[in-house]
Amino acid sequence: MDKTNQFREKVQAYRRPTGHSQQELADTLCIQRQVLARKLSDKSSAYFTHSEIKQIIKTLADWEAINRRSEALELLSLMDLPPTAFSMEEWEQPPLAKLEKDSAKATQPLPSLARLATTRVNPLRHNLPSHLTGLVGREWLINLATQRLLQNDVRLLTLVGPGGMGKTRLSIEIGYRLIEQFEQGICFVDLSSLTDPLQVPGRIAQILGLEVTNPNETSLIVEEYLLNRKLLLILDNFEQILPAAELVSQLLKVAPGLKALVTSRSVLQIYGESELGVPPLELPDLTNLPSPEDFKAIEQFEAVQLFVARAQAINPTFALNPTNFAEVAQLCVLLEGLPLSIELAAARVKLMALPFLRQRLSESKLGTLSKGGRNLPARQQTLRATLDWSYALLDSEAHQLFNRLGIFRGNFNLEAVAQICYSPGQTPSANLLDKLSSLVDQSLLKPIEGAKGDLRFAMLETMREYAIQKLYETVDFETTQTRYQHYYTELLAELTTDFYIDPEDQGGLIEELEQDFDNFQAIQTLVEIPIEPEKETVNSRKNTRPVKVEGHILIARPLEEVFDYLSQAENWPIWNSLIKECRPLEPGPARVGKAYFAVSSILGRRLEQRVVITEFVPNQLFEIRAVSNSLQVTHHLYFSQEAGQTRLTFTTTNGIGQIFRFTHLVLSRIIRKGIEIQLNRLKTLLEKQP
Repeated sequence: MDKTNQFREKVQAYRRPTGHSQQELADTLCIQRQVLARKLSDKSSAYFTHSEIKQIIKTLADWEAINRRSEALELLSLMDLPPTAFSMEEWEQPPLAKLEKDSAKATQPLPSLARLATTRVNPLRHNLPSHLTGLVGREWLINLATQRLLQNDVRLLTLVGPGGMGKTRLSIEIGYRLIEQFEQGICFVDLSSLTDPLQVPGRIAQILGLEVTNPNETSLIVEEYLLNRKLLLILDNFEQILPAAELVSQLLKVAPGLKALVTSRSVLQIYGESELGVPPLELPDLTNLPSPEDFKAIEQFEAVQLFVARAQAINPTFALNPTNFAEVAQLCVLLEGLPLSIELAAARVKLMALPFLRQRLSESKLGTLSKGGRNLPARQQTLRATLDWSYALLDSEAHQLFNRLGIFRGNFNLEAVAQICYSPGQTPSANLLDKLSSLVDQSLLKPIEGAKGDLRFAMLETMREYAIQKLYETVDFETTQTRYQHYYTELLAELTTDFYIDPEDQGGLIEELEQDFDNFQAIQTLVEIPIEPEKETVNSRKNTRPVKVEGHILIARPLEEVFDYLSQAENWPIWNSLIKECRPLEPGPARVGKAYFAVSSILGRRLEQRVVITEFVPNQLFEIRAVSNSLQVTHHLYFSQEAGQTRLTFTTTNGIGQIFRFTHLVLSRIIRKGIEIQLNRLKTLLEKQP
C-alpha cells in the first residue's frame, strides 16, 4: 500500500471512533462531501492540497482523534510534508498544542526550519534582490527545498522547470529562509546575460567583491575565497552555460562549507546533483467546481490565488464572486498553472472581460500574452520570448524533433515518435530515447506512465502551440501531418477491430483508447492543422455529439413472433448482455407511453435508466428511449416480411459519449459492432426455437 492510501486509511480510522461524520470533516475543509469521499477513496486519482492536509490534522487534534504529536508527524510524513509544514506558532497554539510531546524528536520538529519560515531579520551579508511582489503559494516547495539544502549529503540542488515557472522567485525566497544557516551569508548570481561558460568565474568574483588582476587566475581566486567559508551560492539562469557545471563541481570539491542552489531549464548532469522539479501551480478540477454559494472554496488553489492577486494589482476593484469564479478557474486551467502565463493574463483584465479573455487565450496564448512589465527581463516580457529563449538553446537536430513533436495532441509513446517524426527507413543518428530524454532534461517534455505501464510523453499545450507554429514554418509540416494521420488511423482501426462495449469482451482496451483520445480526435477533423490551437470549452473534450447507427438483419421466423418477442421487455436481458434487469413500472401490454425500469452494465458502470416506448404500431414498428442522468439512447425498430422471413431494420441514436470520452469514430464503430452482436444473438435464439 502506498503512503497516500495509508494516509487515507489512518484519517478514516482516527475519525470513526469520535462519532464525527465525513460531512463534518468536509465542512472544516470547505469542500463538498462527495469531493472529500473521492479524495479518501483508494481508487480515485483526486488528491489533497497541502492546506487540506494541514486542516485535517488540526481537525483530528481538535476532535481528540489524535493525542500525540508523533501521530500528527506521521500523517505529514505519509503525504511527504516536513514537520515545518506547521509553523512554530501553529505547533504551540490550539488545537496542535494539545498534542502530547511524547519524544524529543516529536517535540521539536526541525526548529531551525520553522524559525526560517517566519524570520526575515538578516544580520549577515547577502545580496538577495528585494521582493517587488508577494510570493503566492509554493510554501510546500520552499519548505522541501530548504529541508533538502540543510541535509549534510546535499551540496548542490537544482530547481528545474520550463521558462515562466517562477524558479528565480523561488530561489530568492529560499535564500531569505536560509540566511541564518550560512555564517558567511548568501550570494545571488544572475547568469542570464552570460553566453560563454568561461565568463562564470568572473561574474561570481564580481558579486563576491574579489579583486582580480590576472583573468587567468579568476577561478583559483574564487576557490581560495570560498575554501573555509560556509556560504550558499545561488546561481540563477544556468541553462545557456551548462558546460560551466564543471566549475560548480570544482568549487564544491574544494570548499566543504559551500552549498549551491541552481535554477535552470535543464539539469546540470554532474555527480552529486540533487534535482527538484518546479511544477505548475495547483489547479482546480473543472468537473468539481463548488456551487456559486461556495465560490470562495477555489481560493485554496495556488493558480487562482496568483491570478486574483495580480488582477487586483492592475484593477483594485477586481474580486472573485459567484458569477466570475468559474471563469477564473477555467482561465487558470487553460493557462496550465504557469505563473508567467497567469501573470501576463491577469494584466489583461483591465481591458478585457473574462469571457473575452478566455476566448482569446483559447485561440492563441502566444498572441494574447504579448505584453509584460518593462522591468522584467526581455525573455519574460512575452510568453513567446520565454519560449524563444528555451528554443535557442537547442541544436539543429533537437529543433527538428521538437518542431515535429508539436503535431501530437495529448500524450504519445516512443513508437509514435519513431513512425511520425522520422521517414520510413530513417532512424535517428542516436538512440531515440536519449533524444527525448534530452528534451525532458531541458523541461520541454514530461515523461508519464501509460495505461499498461509503458513510457509516454506529454508536452504543455503552450509549448505545443509554439512547436506547431515552428513546424508550420518548415518544409516538414505536410509530410509530418500525413504520417501523423496515417499512423493514428491505422492504430485506431487496429484497436477497435474487435473492441466491443460488452463488459465481458472489452479486452482492457478502454484505457488505450482513452490515452490517445486527443490524437484520434484530431485525425477525424484534420484537413489542415491550424497554426493556432482549436477553440475549446470546458465540455468540448467530453465529445457529447450523439452517434447514429443504422442496419438490418433477417430472422427466419414469422414476423408476428419476432415482434411479440421483442416487444416484451422481460425478454431483453436474455439476448442483450448489457441489460441486467428490466421490469415494467405499470401493468399491461406494450403501448406508447409505457415505462420500464432497466439496469445496464457498460464496462463495469451500473446505469439505472427509465425506458419509455415512444412509438408503437403492432407488427410494424416500435421505438424505445432510455434516459438516465448520464446516458440517452433511442432504438427505432421497423419490421417487415421478406420471403418468409422477418426483416428487422434498426436505427440507434446513442449518447454514450456523455459517459465515455471516446471519439465519434470510435463510438460509431463499437456501437455498430455491439448492436450487430446482440441482434445476431437474438437471431440465433429465435431460429433455434421449435
